[in-house]
Amino acid sequence: MEQAPAIIKNNDQSLKTCILYEVLEKKPIFDSYRNFCNLVGQDAMEYPEFEFWYYRFYHGQVDFDYDRSADPVPKTLMDIPISSLYKITEHLDTVERTYLRSMNKAIKDIADSHAPSFDKMEITAYGGCSMEWRLDNNAFHCYRKNKGCVLQKPNGSKIKSRDSYLKTKHIEFRSLLKVEDLGRFSHLKSLKCELQFPEPEGFQRIRDIISSFEKLESCELTFSKFENEVQFRRIAEALGVEIPFGPLQIIKHRYQIPESNEYLEFKMEDEDHSSSIKIVKIR
Repeated sequence: MEQAPAIIKNNDQSLKTCILYEVLEKKPIFDSYRNFCNLVGQDAMEYPEFEFWYYRFYHGQVDFDYDRSADPVPKTLMDIPISSLYKITEHLDTVERTYLRSMNKAIKDIADSHAPSFDKMEITAYGGCSMEWRLDNNAFHCYRKNKGCVLQKPNGSKIKSRDSYLKTKHIEFRSLLKVEDLGRFSHLKSLKCELQFPEPEGFQRIRDIISSFEKLESCELTFSKFENEVQFRRIAEALGVEIPFGPLQIIKHRYQIPESNEYLEFKMEDEDHSSSIKIVKIR
């Protein structure tokens, strides 16, 4: 039975029989094409070809051997003049044009030629666990689920971010994070974010969390500016850094990851408006 789809796919008469069956079932053409693809595979027949035979059979012309070579070349969406496409997309709202632009590059360029415009925009956050935004009459809803999140689009479809999130290798956050949030990014190769300023002992926690990231290559953490040089020294001492005499603006430190030949190189810098720690893993 597993070979049945392959047998059907390689037999023109069998493919047309499947289309005729869908017509006789009186199913809408889009549902019919979906069923057809599920049966014989997504690459068995392009939609325009399916559409031709579907409507031919629908109108009672059940001739499987009809020769299409004498027919005019079917027109596609891209055969419409650019000026007409522009007029068509002009009557779509911004969200509808967003769906349209995903079709191909030419359509994307036309859709993008219209500036986004909304009469009303509302954004609501609910306690850090969910968020809703409305663009005119289109509502989007995003909420946490397990270790990922789910985005619900206006058409009711949902996108789960867990898989795509885990495939992400590089992230830059522009919102303020807590030290305990760092553990969520253990799959990354690089991370750049701003953290809430912890107590000096909290920097030990940062070091321990980052050292557990197996794939890490680099990390840059920024904080509000150190209050004074004394605080800067206390943080360095908490990390076990040998502190030189004299004014401090930059501290460099190499930390060997326990039970490993790998190191983390720290560069702590006190800048004009903020402070930062840049970390690079040495393998």
